[in-house]
Amino acid sequence: MTDSVQVEAPTGELTFIFTDVEGSTRLWAADPVSTAESLRTHDELVKAAVAEFDGYLFGWAGDHFRAAFVDPRQAVRASQAIQDRLATTDWGDGPALKVRIGVHRGEATQRDGDYFGPVPNTAARIEALASGGQTLLSGDVEQHVGAATLFLGTHRLRDVPEPVAIFQLGSAAHRPLRTVDPNLTSLPSAGAPIIGRDDEILEIRGLFNSASLVTLTGVGGCGKTRLAVEVGRQELPGRLDGCYFADLSAVSEAEELLSAIARAVRLEVTGSAPVRRQVIDYLATRDALLILDNCEHLLDACADFAEDLLARSSSTVLLATTRQRLGVDGEVVVPVPPLSSQDPHSHAVEFFLDRAAAASHELEAAEADRFVIGEICRRLDGIPLAIELAAGRVSVLSPA
Repeated sequence: MTDSVQVEAPTGELTFIFTDVEGSTRLWAADPVSTAESLRTHDELVKAAVAEFDGYLFGWAGDHFRAAFVDPRQAVRASQAIQDRLATTDWGDGPALKVRIGVHRGEATQRDGDYFGPVPNTAARIEALASGGQTLLSGDVEQHVGAATLFLGTHRLRDVPEPVAIFQLGSAAHRPLRTVDPNLTSLPSAGAPIIGRDDEILEIRGLFNSASLVTLTGVGGCGKTRLAVEVGRQELPGRLDGCYFADLSAVSEAEELLSAIARAVRLEVTGSAPVRRQVIDYLATRDALLILDNCEHLLDACADFAEDLLARSSSTVLLATTRQRLGVDGEVVVPVPPLSSQDPHSHAVEFFLDRAAAASHELEAAEADRFVIGEICRRLDGIPLAIELAAGRVSVLSPA
């Protein structure tokens, strides 16, 4: 089916947006009646946003749309409007839908109201990288708009001859892009989505532009490890040589530190050369991120390693988690604060509800419950681990 919001298809240099509903096949199989109703709502919303921002809708099939815009700023505004309106839609009895959006700019061949060539194809490949609720822009679009973006690295896309710089519209946390080589990471599974840490993630990633060692400090249970893993996942697409995670909690002796790091970066130690030299030689010439998690009982050993590596490397960066700083020259310390718990819709309350839902699908968060949960979170000082343990009790106790 072909539809349009303009009398004639625009020509020249255009910006294309491609949208696709995440998981629609699974939703359709589970409940075709309510999914069909949600898709009708989705279709009306997307068409209205494209029309509102002067786009030309040239393709529609099933659960995805294709549109062209003369002004790249309007294309980005339409993309943001689609995501915002889907996120706040009342879906009734149907499933809440999320869409992936890819945006790219360039010349394309126009014929009978449709577009062909490498530019729309690249927009489709960019869309395929995204997660539900995520909008990705190519560098050709990002340079024309003033919206806040995150650089997610330069990637090779299927059937696209040259690597493409990919930016995310906005700063929300999403899973890594699908182009990541699994051999370039030892990051643990992220588990549940991270809540209330967008500002910290932006700050830490920004520090990597000028600092080679960033240390996250805070009391036990404040979420240092989870925050470090999320930073690693967002850095992963842009790190040519990967992001790695060394869990030091089970390392009891300083002599074991280097072996643990070697395992984390997938380095096979060989020959008679000292392990320290092999590890540092391996990382010194790479564009990588290494997370040293739980350093507090190995402070001196971790500090010595950091000093030796950073004296040799200008590209690999270290992210450490510990209850106190390492004390290395050039170290930037970022205290990890508790989750805010000042109101019924604070991050701490949202985190409690997220963890409670994992423990019991029967919890309904009425406004009164949110006030009670807010008080629970305040008594727990906003500490994520304590909140998670409390939320796990909703299977046997109400919040009150």
